[in-house]
Amino acid sequence: MKAPLMTFVRRLLLALLLALLALACDYPPSYAYVENPLPPARLDVSNIEVPQGTAVPLVLIANDHSKASGASGATSARSKDERIAVVVPSTRMANAHDGAAPVTGIVFVVYGIAAGSTEIEVFLDGDGRGTLPVTVVAQDP
Repeated sequence: MKAPLMTFVRRLLLALLLALLALACDYPPSYAYVENPLPPARLDVSNIEVPQGTAVPLVLIANDHSKASGASGATSARSKDERIAVVVPSTRMANAHDGAAPVTGIVFVVYGIAAGSTEIEVFLDGDGRGTLPVTVVAQDP
């Protein structure tokens, strides 16, 4: 009787460890342009840089644990500081990819309002999936 109990406990502990590892390996959100030619903005892995007074269309890509590809288009997003940048959903859907499998998602428009830095919070079906840093750069007069 003691051996089956120990086997059960070991399996339970292994399952808990694997669940914790899966949660710890969460990927941050990403983004992809949907226009060609590219708008006057710079994107890199760590920052979206938008000139002040410019609007940039992006598909925001959220980590999705329910899909084999691991990615889905974000369903909503918001700026942490709308004095610097505003993000609004459009009525358009687009295909995009961040180097992985293609994702179809809502096109969000990021508006550079004032020079500074903020973050965009990315959501998938109401669940927060992380933030993307945004820098709005002042344009020369």
